[in-house]
Amino acid sequence: MSDESNLITLTVEHPDQAIFDESAIWLEQAKTFNITSPGIARNAGESLKKIKALKRQLEKKRTAATGPINKALREINGWFK
Repeated sequence: MSDESNLITLTVEHPDQAIFDESAIWLEQAKTFNITSPGIARNAGESLKKIKALKRQLEKKRTAATGPINKALREINGWFK
C-alpha cells in the first residue's frame, strides 16, 4: 500500500478580467451617486442590482476554485486527528 494519496487534481480557470473591470466601473459609479430625486434613486438601485449580480458571479468563481482545495484540506487535517 502506498503512503501517497492523490486527493485532487485541480485546474482553475481564472475569472475573465472583464468581470473585475466591469465591477470596478460600476463600483466607482455607485460611489458618485448623490441621491437628490426619485429618478436618481432608481438609477442607484439599478446600479446596486448590477453590482450584486457581478459579486455573485465572482463569488461563484471563487468557490468553484476553493471548494476542491478546502475538501482536500479537510481530508488532510482528518489524518492528524
